[in-house]
Amino acid sequence: METHIGRGGYGPALAGGLLALRQLAETPELRVEFPALLDEAPRRAWADELVALESRAREAGRGLKQSEALAMLEEALAAGDGLVPESVSVHEFADGALASLDPFTGMYWPADLDELRRATQGAFFGVGIRISLRDLALTVSSPLANTPAADAGLQAGDQIVSVDGRSTAGWTLARAVRAITGPEGTRVVLGVRREGEEEVRDVSIVRSRIDLDSVQGWSLLPAEAGVEAGWSHWIDAAAGIGYVRLTQFLPQTADDLKAGLEGLRADGSLHGLILDLRFNPGGLLGSAIEIADLFVDDGPLVETIDAAGNVRDKYQARRRGTDTELPLAVLVNRGSASAAEIVAGILGDTGRAAVVGERTYGKGSVQNVFWNPGERSTRPPRWGMKVTTHHYRLPGGAVIHRAPGADRWGIDPTIEIPVPDQFVAWGVELRQELDVLRGPGAAPPLLTRSHPAVQRVGLDPLDPQDEGARERVEVPGLQPEDLLDLGLDPQLEAALLLLKTRRVEAAALGGS
Repeated sequence: METHIGRGGYGPALAGGLLALRQLAETPELRVEFPALLDEAPRRAWADELVALESRAREAGRGLKQSEALAMLEEALAAGDGLVPESVSVHEFADGALASLDPFTGMYWPADLDELRRATQGAFFGVGIRISLRDLALTVSSPLANTPAADAGLQAGDQIVSVDGRSTAGWTLARAVRAITGPEGTRVVLGVRREGEEEVRDVSIVRSRIDLDSVQGWSLLPAEAGVEAGWSHWIDAAAGIGYVRLTQFLPQTADDLKAGLEGLRADGSLHGLILDLRFNPGGLLGSAIEIADLFVDDGPLVETIDAAGNVRDKYQARRRGTDTELPLAVLVNRGSASAAEIVAGILGDTGRAAVVGERTYGKGSVQNVFWNPGERSTRPPRWGMKVTTHHYRLPGGAVIHRAPGADRWGIDPTIEIPVPDQFVAWGVELRQELDVLRGPGAAPPLLTRSHPAVQRVGLDPLDPQDEGARERVEVPGLQPEDLLDLGLDPQLEAALLLLKTRRVEAAALGGS
């Protein structure tokens, strides 16, 4: 526990792990899975032993030595011998011990490794679809652009009734993902039923590398006339205002953003950029630094500090390849975290951008992963510990991490615009439907009946007495501009107005 930024010692971590074991012993629902826990006397004796050990651990606190903590853990495992498998006890203890230190410290088990690789590498091997459970049926939410699934003609709303001949009835999303993804170059056969049809057709698809799209635009354009599907980044082409939405920070995010900016600059008419970081949970620090460095040419960008405030790493802006003239507005909200907060904070602190929206989440901590390599270093790791080791500090000196009991955290916007939760929900729902890649003949977007876009086309709200009425209905003709026309996104409206105003001011002063 010496590496954890809190330096709380072994006592608190041990107590957290023992508490998790006690919850395992005392949860009635688990007695079906572990029948030995039905024997009340040994189960109660184990729980009492765990209470006593936990009390000793909390009393010892920081002063507990590593050897003492290990000995107490051995006592706890021995007391539960025969009640649950030791592997289960170790798993629960480790999760509880690390989770007690802070919300972002935890374990990586073998089952977590695929998701970890996807999150850090921004890619996976599969067919290229987003899936969901709709009325308990495994359903394609959207094919991803320029992927094997899109090439095979899969559409939003298609039901996947089988995978390689196995029925998907009763499957969880996790099981479906495991079945559909697989090694590159292998084949998977999906049994697909198109919405409104009875026939099930087998679609054979060869899995390939799918790069996650972390740089998105204002409108998704379908493939046509030999041109691949892709994003238009113009939110107001007449005013020369571009729009980029970053969903996370992956290894390729900075390069993809550069490509998007080059496309906007191609005809020389880019006069402002909205960088939307709302609901962006973060990602790789290196990616965030690369992106901030595109717009800041000098001075410190961010540094990492330990619990005593000592600087561990310091990152400086580089002049090469920097655009210091393009007017910027950055959108943030409560869902903007970690690397997203770093980018918004750097651009705001340096005066490079106006930050519009709401105060951000406040996740300003650094996690390092310590892997157990197994018996030989050449083997894949069997588990890893993700431990919070440092905090970030911005150019203006602020530490954005939200500490327990703190009244200040995150990034405070330059222009604060709160949005009612219902408007946020409507906006997210509309945006999700607009981001679906729809080919010729695909069904129109589906929205809840209470959505303002539904009311606009004259459909009545859902009548609770009408059992046959559908909660979600088709709404043809939706456009991204509906977010603004319906007043669902006042933060975006403000950012757009700000950049247009600056464009007018620049023109009045003789600028471009």
